[in-house]
Amino acid sequence: MAAPPSAGARKRRRIAVGPADDYVELSPLGHGAFGAVLKARHVATGQDVAIKRLRPDADPSDVFREACFLEDACATGGGNPFVVGFRGVVRDFDQHPTTSEHRLVMEFVGPSLSDVLRRHRAPTPMPEASVRAAMRQLLAGAATLHAAGIVHRDIKPQNVLVDEARGVLKLCDFGIAMRASDPPPRDHVGTLWYKAPEMLLKKPDYDGARVDAWALGCVMAEIVSGDGRPLFGEGLLCEDQLISVLRVLGVPGDGDEWPWFSSTPFATEVMPQLDVLRRCGRSRLRELFPETKLSEEGFQVLSGLLTCNPEKRLTAADALKHPWFDKIDDDVLEQPQPAKKAAVPLVVRKRRKMHQVSASSATTTSTRFVMECVGPSLSDVLRQHRAARGPPPMPEASARAAMRQLLTGAGMMHARQTTPCTATSSSTSLKSSATFGIAMLSDTWELGCVRR
Repeated sequence: MAAPPSAGARKRRRIAVGPADDYVELSPLGHGAFGAVLKARHVATGQDVAIKRLRPDADPSDVFREACFLEDACATGGGNPFVVGFRGVVRDFDQHPTTSEHRLVMEFVGPSLSDVLRRHRAPTPMPEASVRAAMRQLLAGAATLHAAGIVHRDIKPQNVLVDEARGVLKLCDFGIAMRASDPPPRDHVGTLWYKAPEMLLKKPDYDGARVDAWALGCVMAEIVSGDGRPLFGEGLLCEDQLISVLRVLGVPGDGDEWPWFSSTPFATEVMPQLDVLRRCGRSRLRELFPETKLSEEGFQVLSGLLTCNPEKRLTAADALKHPWFDKIDDDVLEQPQPAKKAAVPLVVRKRRKMHQVSASSATTTSTRFVMECVGPSLSDVLRQHRAARGPPPMPEASARAAMRQLLTGAGMMHARQTTPCTATSSSTSLKSSATFGIAMLSDTWELGCVRR
């Protein structure tokens, strides 16, 4: 059965709809103006998912609109690992067709970044390595979306999910996403405290990718502070929010800083208040984030994202090119966190040893090991890559990320047979060493062969 076309898609789309009774609802995960999100479990596979239910008075087409954006976001570039996975749309077919609600089924990831920051809340700032690792993932996720012409428009800690076991961050909630090619005038939607200045000033033809970049700067500021409080969290109306922004970043001058700003009705109506802010001096951002909290290079990324003039603001793709992200050795969030009672995160976890008694003889048993299911072997992944893309080599960044994980895993637990067939690959691109024999230092030779 197919759904009606998405209201926000540029061409007709058909989203398959499955039965809601394929899932059993477990517990609430969150709620808001849109409705509620619940944790559920797929009956046949036992896989946990998140199901988004819109409020009863919501437009039913909103589910399909978001489903189309999420499906496109996940499919971008062969898969965007920093966007929550799309699992489909379901409906309770036992209800009347005109009253039954459609629900969006997504990957279950974990708590929101907002919840994680509130738990962490402490007088000391977040370690810079953690900030860098988190921002690399968020910027990479946003840059991939923007390259595909998708704009999120509501990036905030509440819409970032954290897989705490692996240290992976994923963007979620595409309810007000738009296409970068949508013609102006564009809606000025989003969460007030994370809106870019040009949206607060009702600019009709704002650049969606740069609006997302501003929101990412706001998120970065919260991660650095580690206290879960928005940097510009004082406004109740757009005018109040803009004053809050200018109080921290300073008022754009009449020169080339942001010529368009001076011509806006806001700038002319509240000129006396702006003059007071100008006399207070320039940006106070560095005072709020001194070098004890954030290095000079890290601050350049933060201030580049939080630039009032959108034409001078860093995009997500530009920010990723900053030298700050060249420092990868200490990025703790890039290393998967060990599961409970598992000492080595890059080694397949043994679950238990199982003995099965033969039906024909009570004295005959077969012994089996039950292990974590990760994904295909690296050998299979490389063969698929060769078949799909031909002879061009793997990007060096991908090779570096894979080898860092394999070397870390081997350093913790030496295994003799470290070959492409004894490394596994999961959907999050984390490699795990498997198939254990006699531990030998010759692993390093075999890892060199894998790297080739």
